[in-house]
Amino acid sequence: HQPLLPFERHPWTDPVSVDVRTVWQPTSVRLVYRVRGADPRLRETLIRSRSGVRRDELWRSTCFEAFFGIAGSAAYFEMNVAPSGDWAWYAFDDYRAGMRSPPLSPGEPPRVLRIETDEASFEIDVELPRAAFREQKIESCSVTAILDRGDDPSYWALVHAGPRPDFHLRESFLREDSAG
Repeated sequence: HQPLLPFERHPWTDPVSVDVRTVWQPTSVRLVYRVRGADPRLRETLIRSRSGVRRDELWRSTCFEAFFGIAGSAAYFEMNVAPSGDWAWYAFDDYRAGMRSPPLSPGEPPRVLRIETDEASFEIDVELPRAAFREQKIESCSVTAILDRGDDPSYWALVHAGPRPDFHLRESFLREDSAG
């Protein structure tokens, strides 16, 4: 697991840790996000009824994200998954430009394989079929999380490349030799 770092600490985030394990498989990418040390207000946002439908604006509350940079291009994909299993999939032509929600065939959307929760932790295991990349070669990836108790969101990433939380900055994407 790789630790995600908060853009800035809030009093409620001091006991919280977030990490992710990314596994590039021949036909999919597996992302296992784990949150530990959540207080009761944050835990309420993590434990939701499961719906698993495509929905926009998941970033407005607790969600787990991944950005995938296309080789030799400024274009990239963005995946969002909420604790409810709701998901979003976007394609961009460049930094925050040309955003669209490409249609996905059955078997292509991200799906939640498993959610485990207890008093001390929350874990969500997400599978993204490689078919969603539309045969584009992926060269970099950024995994992120937004934790929101309803009043003061906290932004987590492997790397924060800008002066404010901005997961779309390509400088924060890490090279993925196994992404191919």
